[in-house]
Amino acid sequence: LSRRLQQLGHQVDEVGDGDTALRMLRRRPYDLLLLDIIMPGLDGFQVLEILQADADLSAVPVLVISALTEMDSVARCIELGAVDFLPKNVNPVVLRARVSRSLEQKRARDRETSYLRDVTRLTAAAARVRDGQPVDEAAVEHVSQRNDDLGELARAFNRMVQEINQREAALRAQLAEVHRLEVDAVSRSKAVAEITESDYFRDLRAKARALRER
Repeated sequence: LSRRLQQLGHQVDEVGDGDTALRMLRRRPYDLLLLDIIMPGLDGFQVLEILQADADLSAVPVLVISALTEMDSVARCIELGAVDFLPKNVNPVVLRARVSRSLEQKRARDRETSYLRDVTRLTAAAARVRDGQPVDEAAVEHVSQRNDDLGELARAFNRMVQEINQREAALRAQLAEVHRLEVDAVSRSKAVAEITESDYFRDLRAKARALRER
């Protein structure tokens, strides 16, 4: 079975028991698990139960290939989340078709999950703009790499954010200049007040009044 899958162009890792399979699934992502039922240690049903209860592993599609072909066994595998069930010594054409279908369904779910995750990133960024908070530009840039309508929307949003940032920077510069001018005006007023309130200036003012009164 492993050789057949490799001949179809797939990369295959083999393990002989359910415990090792679970450890490998937690160690790195896999696109598809081909699972037997009768195994040493955990059997296939127990592996399916553990996968179904694990939020990180429940998305891994499982194709059961077993000598147990009774309808009860098949139904139990499907109830526990297996995407398909095939008898051992499966026909190569059927194997290729079922594996291809399972992988395509996995890719479709991955695309949908990625799309929804990017929609969440973009709506969160829009909410931060609305609330006047800094935007996670890296998240928006990530979404803008998409080659679909959502990516185009992210690129337009990114341009809008940059324009807002530029306008805010210009406004801050203008406010800083106004503040500087206000500080200069206050400083000049203080300097004039210090001169006009000095004893020397008072004497000059008194002499000027005396000259006008003559």
